[in-house]
Amino acid sequence: MNMIKGAIVGAAILFGAVGCATTPVDTGPTEAELAEQARLEAARAEAARLEAERIAAEEAERARLAAERAEAERLAAEAARLAELGAPGSEKEFKRLAGERVYFDVDQWRLSDEGKATLAKQADWLQKYPSVTLIVAGNCDERGTREYNIALGERRANVVRDYLVSLGVSGDRVSVTSNGKDLPWVAGSGPQVWAQNRNGHTQLVDGFTGAS
Repeated sequence: MNMIKGAIVGAAILFGAVGCATTPVDTGPTEAELAEQARLEAARAEAARLEAERIAAEEAERARLAAERAEAERLAAEAARLAELGAPGSEKEFKRLAGERVYFDVDQWRLSDEGKATLAKQADWLQKYPSVTLIVAGNCDERGTREYNIALGERRANVVRDYLVSLGVSGDRVSVTSNGKDLPWVAGSGPQVWAQNRNGHTQLVDGFTGAS
């Protein structure tokens, strides 16, 4: 009987011990864990900020380089345009806008209407650049004596000079010479060549853009 009571008492004690055992309570992360988590988040945020700055800097550098390339291309295109058209006040511009030669009929020094129109353009250009000096050369085709063609070339040069002066170009800016038939513009012989070589050639001497 005592044994049975002892067993009952032991079981009760055991049951009580089991029933009274404490269940672990989740109290959340510790302060140290929270601090570490905050440190990691701050580190990630700083890394993201630095990466954003790096990307922004790279984009800004690409934009700068693109702008420099665009400006260089613009300047190159402008230089090519000026090289093609001639810079303002240059000999190339004069030739393009005004033309440098007027042509004469056989044994003649009278200006044609076309020649007068060319000289009007020359005078307009020369008045824009009053520091430019020039020489007008009279030229002839290969036929006739040298002496005859020297005299004819001089008449052609003088008529060009006189017409430019009549249009307002100062006479002291214009000198004349005669090449006769000695310096043909176009090599060869025949009517087409001769027509090209009978001319008055206006050549810029000094005061123009690019003059040495």
